[in-house]
Amino acid sequence: MKQAFIFLFICMQLLSCHKSAENKYASPKDTTIVFFNIKVHDRNALSKFIMEINDLNPKVIGLDFFLDSLKDSSVDSMLASNIRDSKKVILAARINYETNLIEGSHPFFTQNTKGEGLISYLIDENNKITDYIPLYQDSKRQMISFPNDLAFAFKVTPNNRITNFTINKPQRIEITKGIEYFEILDKNSISSDNVKDKIVIFSALDYNEDFKGEFTVELNGNEVKLPSAIITANIIHEILND
Repeated sequence: MKQAFIFLFICMQLLSCHKSAENKYASPKDTTIVFFNIKVHDRNALSKFIMEINDLNPKVIGLDFFLDSLKDSSVDSMLASNIRDSKKVILAARINYETNLIEGSHPFFTQNTKGEGLISYLIDENNKITDYIPLYQDSKRQMISFPNDLAFAFKVTPNNRITNFTINKPQRIEITKGIEYFEILDKNSISSDNVKDKIVIFSALDYNEDFKGEFTVELNGNEVKLPSAIITANIIHEILND
């Protein structure tokens, strides 16, 4: 009986150690970056949502989509006004690979924003994203990348100074965090605790079990599909934690 008790005690201790090890090496959610899942680009709702989030004092707000045309004049005016009043909104831009020119949102919105950042991922021969361009220059202007711009607005680090980058030189992307690593909320999840002093990114994400992403990347030795916004978050994470 005594021997059985000792054996059971040892098993319990081993199980406890195993669970402790699991907890020690488990990846907690990122505490710096918060996503809000914007499934419908309703500009009226977006305009109000920007100010709701802004009132909770995030460090910066990134809009991971393009406002490249004007629609309803009164709604667009309110949206542009709220972007301006926030003083924290950074809009995403992209490269037109046919012209090699930077394309961003309509000037009606960009003239009021804190800044623009370029989503500039490079795809290899196997259709995988491997690199991005931290600093891009076309024949008309120069622009820092969207993740670098958001990271810079959050905190200036030695790894994030624009003087560190060579114009149009690709940099390897290290994808180490999957979609489950980041806090993804909706409009019913707003609170000061999950927004204050953080990088807030508005993006169209579908994070159910059947999630299908947009881009193929290598994550911990496996090929997976992730949306642009999660790739952006990985780059920000790497910049801030390097």
